[in-house]
Amino acid sequence: MQLQRAEIGATHDSACVLHIALLGGFRVERAGTSVSDLSWRRRSAKRLTKLLATNPSHALHREQIFDILWPDADVDSARNSLAKALHAARRALEPERRPREHSSCLRSRDDMVLLDADQVLIDADAFQRLAQAALRLGTVTAYEAALAAYTGVLLPEDLYEDWPSERRDYLADLNIRLLVGMAEELEKNGGHRVAVDRLRTALHSDPLREDVHRRLMRVYDAMGDRGLALRQFEVCRDALRRELDVAPEPETTELYEQLIAGRAAPRRESTGGETERVCVTGAARDRAGEPAATTAAPFVGRDAALQELTDHLARAAEGSGSVVVVGGEAGVGKTRLVARFAVAAQQLGACVLGDAAHASSFPYGPFATAVEGYVAARTDAERSELAHRYPSLGCLSPSAQSPAPLSLVTQDGSDAMHVRLSTEIARLLTDIAERQTVVLVLGDLDEAHPSSLGLLEYLANLARGRRWLVIATLRDETMLPGSAAMRTLTSMSYERPCSRVRLPRLDRHECDELVRTLLRGRALGSDFLDRMYALTGGNPLFVEELARRVSDRSDTPTTTLHSRDLGRDSLDTSPTVRAVVQKAIAQLGASACRVLELVTVAKSGVALENLRLAAAELEPPITNAELFDALDRLLATGMLIEDRGAYTTRHAIVGAVLLHDLPQHRRAQLAAALRVVARPRVSTRPMSWPRAHEAEVR
Repeated sequence: MQLQRAEIGATHDSACVLHIALLGGFRVERAGTSVSDLSWRRRSAKRLTKLLATNPSHALHREQIFDILWPDADVDSARNSLAKALHAARRALEPERRPREHSSCLRSRDDMVLLDADQVLIDADAFQRLAQAALRLGTVTAYEAALAAYTGVLLPEDLYEDWPSERRDYLADLNIRLLVGMAEELEKNGGHRVAVDRLRTALHSDPLREDVHRRLMRVYDAMGDRGLALRQFEVCRDALRRELDVAPEPETTELYEQLIAGRAAPRRESTGGETERVCVTGAARDRAGEPAATTAAPFVGRDAALQELTDHLARAAEGSGSVVVVGGEAGVGKTRLVARFAVAAQQLGACVLGDAAHASSFPYGPFATAVEGYVAARTDAERSELAHRYPSLGCLSPSAQSPAPLSLVTQDGSDAMHVRLSTEIARLLTDIAERQTVVLVLGDLDEAHPSSLGLLEYLANLARGRRWLVIATLRDETMLPGSAAMRTLTSMSYERPCSRVRLPRLDRHECDELVRTLLRGRALGSDFLDRMYALTGGNPLFVEELARRVSDRSDTPTTTLHSRDLGRDSLDTSPTVRAVVQKAIAQLGASACRVLELVTVAKSGVALENLRLAAAELEPPITNAELFDALDRLLATGMLIEDRGAYTTRHAIVGAVLLHDLPQHRRAQLAAALRVVARPRVSTRPMSWPRAHEAEVR
């Protein structure tokens, strides 16, 4: 285990107690000796140590630990399990510790549990510091030192756990940025071959990075090997099609066409540390362009919503700020709308922080993205001043260079930390707003951690008298009564400056316009447009996916398209659409999913009585209470609609996704239950419902 001791030594004693490795696999060394697996005794002890080591602050509230390690346990059981895990972890990490003696590295104070940063060296932290320094310095030597510290992905043995994914992805992205930055420096000095090796290594880690593919194409072209450059485009296109079922970005295609014409421009791709921004956002931009999210497809039917956001910005500029929540079903274009508005706000002189596409369940995740984006774009002197003015922001921003942010946790506890973070973020926004209007862009509220929702409520209270505008999105499918996001939205809407912008599906005229734009150059029959609207219901994402699939299948660009070109096989939807629908369905619960499957298999609408009888035929049966609860959820989220006394799915494509994913035996069971309902029945008694106070027995 090789931690970068020279880099960390300034802040740690050379006789540091523990060395913890997370990169490439979990390992612990104590005084040069590895801690064996048998020393842990409890699996929960090792998981607790991993959890604390992975967290950037290395400190977590007990409630956070309960939610991650024992999500289904009651409070008393979770508290008992944590006590046992702490005891076992301390014995593994400090076997010489006497009974009842305080641990020197794994401590608990009030309701916080933490790893003492003065007693523990963690390789992920060392790599992160080296990487950030290398991206600032931009020298080959600094890049090499940082790359040597990255010994593999973070905790590969926990690849399917949710809690380490955000830190794992962040460090992996840092590694790619280092490889790209080093390749750029090597290319400047004529080291094209070595630059190619670095870029190919980056693509081996993430083959879907189009910016890296483009840079590699340019390096090949600079070497005089246009054939390899053209072949790299094919590699990029095949990877995107295979993994995401999408086409390359227009910029990549344009470069390919320039290479074919022999006139590729010597344009430099921006690296992670050198992005020039007019204002700060979570997504890097080219010097003259807008984010890729806003240019991926035509922007149709959203002028009214865009104008509504612009009106909110005008009021914020006059000192009457607000919080705006953009709502709508999955795929309707909420993120694209907010990204387009962010560009317009920037052009009007606003300072934009955050990223419309960023959604995080990590504590303070969207705010951390916004703060880090702002701080990272400052000069060293400005970062130093920010660290002095807002010391607590070091908990959110690695670039803040804030001294000892852990002191907030260890001395004051989580409530005090929350108050300080909230106050300092509000001060930062207020100070920026003295110079220009601030637009703070957050991701989906339904994925936000409770800490983020609490901070959003705090900012909503202050927004009325400040020059800032906070924008978030919320999907219809997650607007379940009692959910955390809905409680927050209701609370903010009550006598507070919180508005909702509803983004509907496209109407028929708008849908036709989008289809014609996507299939420009093709003759479209009226029956084709009818069928397209019937299948998609005007959902822009579904329209784009179906239009692309038709375009890919069509033989010649002059053939007139008719409804037959959108036959049954068109409902074999793309992975992108399946992912959107599956994510929406996953929020509903098991009973609601089974009811939705039942309605889908029925194909035509199902009356309530028939649905109740069919649900009772399933194994295990769905009780009346479960059925009503499921219908409440499905109707509230719009996954089902009531039409002339019968229930049907919202989109034909939603049904197609469900049928695509249903195994044969499940589909047969659902169909059998519906057939039983369809049989003539001797009894003509009206349906009787169980009384409210009676337990239903089946």
